[in-house]
Amino acid sequence: MSRATWADWADHVLAPLFVVGRPAPSPEQLRAAYPFGPRAYHPYKVWLKRVRAFREAHAKSLPSPAPIEAAERRERAVRAARTAAETRLARTRDTETLDAFGSGGAS
Repeated sequence: MSRATWADWADHVLAPLFVVGRPAPSPEQLRAAYPFGPRAYHPYKVWLKRVRAFREAHAKSLPSPAPIEAAERRERAVRAARTAAETRLARTRDTETLDAFGSGGAS
């Protein structure tokens, strides 16, 4: 029969705290969940390693804001380019209209 390790027990306690789609637990929640008695020696070191591993895994499961920000920047740049092109086109049309009907005052 195999015995549970400190890491197994820590995983058992941490799994309900780190749920995908919910924010990560606060330091106070993690402190209250610590199951091994005094925060010292090997059990506490194992706990800290497992908390770090859970935090990293939880952070990877959340969408990263960087791609969203990059997409928004690209969209703004495309909109600005479109607006500039439409403005140039409108000016060209106005110039062509003036040329077609004469410049009005110069004779």
